[in-house]
Amino acid sequence: MDSKIIEKFRNSTSIATTPTYSQTTPNENLVLYNGDANIHTPSNNYKTNVKIKLEWLPSPCIKIEGQIQNRVELIDKNEVRVKISDLNLDANFHLNSKRLKNNILSFSGQLSDRTWIGKRKGKVSELIFHLPNFLRFYGKPIQYKEQEKISRGRLKLQGKKWSIDIDKTHNSKSLQKELKRTGGFALTHTGKIKNIENDTFGKQKAKEVLEMLHFFLSFCKGAWVGPVLTVGRNNETKIEKWENPFLSVYKKGKKSWFPKRSIKGISDAFSVFEERWEKDFWRESFKMIIDWYINGNSASHVDKSIILTQTALEHLSWFWIVEEKRAFTTSEFKNDKSASEKIELLLNDLGISYGLPDHINEFDSISQKLRDGYPDPPNGVESITRVRNLIVHPRKAKRERLSKLTIDERYKAGQLSLLYIELILLRLLDYDGKIYNRIEGNEDRNMQTLLDFMDEEYGN
Repeated sequence: MDSKIIEKFRNSTSIATTPTYSQTTPNENLVLYNGDANIHTPSNNYKTNVKIKLEWLPSPCIKIEGQIQNRVELIDKNEVRVKISDLNLDANFHLNSKRLKNNILSFSGQLSDRTWIGKRKGKVSELIFHLPNFLRFYGKPIQYKEQEKISRGRLKLQGKKWSIDIDKTHNSKSLQKELKRTGGFALTHTGKIKNIENDTFGKQKAKEVLEMLHFFLSFCKGAWVGPVLTVGRNNETKIEKWENPFLSVYKKGKKSWFPKRSIKGISDAFSVFEERWEKDFWRESFKMIIDWYINGNSASHVDKSIILTQTALEHLSWFWIVEEKRAFTTSEFKNDKSASEKIELLLNDLGISYGLPDHINEFDSISQKLRDGYPDPPNGVESITRVRNLIVHPRKAKRERLSKLTIDERYKAGQLSLLYIELILLRLLDYDGKIYNRIEGNEDRNMQTLLDFMDEEYGN
């Protein structure tokens, strides 16, 4: 290729966001500070050297460790206040390990509450964050100047208030490959958040957009992911958010609807998510549903997944049909409709098919086994509600019917329930792109548009 064309392409390609912290291998702890600190208790103040780091395993937390000479009285203290003038840090740490030897007290503990370090006042123009364990995707080209390479590594999310770039780190591919072997956590992406109007914003606004992004990205992943070690900047102002991250450990084989090879439409869905997140009722509903969805997707036992996901589906039906559309009164909906009828009303209203995909063997056998006592074979919604009823009701007859369902059949029922949640949320976000069909498999050949799930051939 002509060198001038290559140079023109490079000049038009965005530079990848530079991370503040990085890893060479998964689960590599990140040293945040190593130096002098003042340790405060209600009655004393001790000056010593401490190391503060983000430890990933067994679960992510910001940890402090240090030593104090001739301070036996600290053995009785579980909570201390740590002040570090260099960082403008003033935060509580819970001490969970103390050992006295030769009049030297060695201690360690973890951050008790989220805190910001740096300037206490002032606003920032952008937030730089680190994103562990996010999905691989093929996005917009970005270039890594130090490594002299270009990658399709940017996911752009743009709403009416916020513009967010999520970039693969330069070594994202090798980290994710190693992550599949080791499990745990790896800083696979770096992000940048800016206000659409280029306005500066304070810590409260930063907290709000970070929480919203945490839930949106977790829905994309089907597991808890989100920003960590966020750094805010504006000219000379620099602040950094420290907290114990709420993240899911990487587990191989967990499925997600997110279409890594075709991310068109994700930004538009985020824009609708952002707009609806502004309303209290939508925000609280999103938080509750996504929590149930993720717990159902990560449940170690398929029966637990089925129970959690049906709870989510019933809540969604109430939220949309009664609260949002006001199509039924509370008593009509609560007393006159079965669980399956409530969920069917929701799916019908959103135009989503709920017939059983009869080309999959497990669903054909589920249909036969769940027909006993009913005039017609069950559709998809009736299948998952009947399986759930067999699980939660202890009568001997139900236990015997449940035992006839194989683990694979129950697993498929759980996956169908998760698929319904994904389709409903995506329809509520006006998403019109492609998704991975977890029922068919999670490979590229099983990528479908949302319209495919409204086609009579895929169900009723």
